[in-house]
Amino acid sequence: MHYNLWLKALSSLPFAQPLLISWQIADRSKDAFWFEYEASLNLYLMSMNGDMNLAERYNSLLESRDRLDNLLMVGDGHIATWLLRIRCLFDLGERRLGVDAIRDLIGEMPWIAEPLDENLCIHINRPFLPSIPEFDERIPRQGLGQWVQASVLEAFEKKRDYSSFFHNDLGLLQKLMPNPNHDLESDRRVKLLKLKSGQPIMVSETGVMDACSNNEQNISVWKMIG
Repeated sequence: MHYNLWLKALSSLPFAQPLLISWQIADRSKDAFWFEYEASLNLYLMSMNGDMNLAERYNSLLESRDRLDNLLMVGDGHIATWLLRIRCLFDLGERRLGVDAIRDLIGEMPWIAEPLDENLCIHINRPFLPSIPEFDERIPRQGLGQWVQASVLEAFEKKRDYSSFFHNDLGLLQKLMPNPNHDLESDRRVKLLKLKSGQPIMVSETGVMDACSNNEQNISVWKMIG
């Protein structure tokens, strides 16, 4: 396996396209974990290949997860390794382990759960995938750091319970709202939790607009229930 596999797979993803050249020419001589990480990434991408049979895809996913576990154990703390491991765990149905991994990642990199300076520039020098597939086609807004932060916080919010109704915690969602990369579902969760707790909502209270119309959706419904 070599870089042509991940290069071909990632070249169609909007977030990756501006990074492809830098990933290809990056000096890997000081990255002791690069080859093992690259193998893990390629194995994960093989597990997404619909031309392979299910047994091969499942085994590729398991091997990718095992290699990533080992990388973290031997000291590879690169964010790309963390994100790919979280994604593997969720793909394997290991919901609780994936959530625990996000908690561990935030413990290692607290900036992920804190407001980011709009001038902050973050570069990830390895090819990578976001923690959940929903971000594969989502174009980054206001920099890669904001986009990565939103992908991790959204994953945590959506996976820690089957509905925000059960944890009834607005804290994380309120951290996510200023981030321009969050989705409409997160915005709706905030509104519904406020309604549940008896707080008033405003129809204009949204951080995300519909991509086509630039207008908040379902205005009449929110006016009726709010």
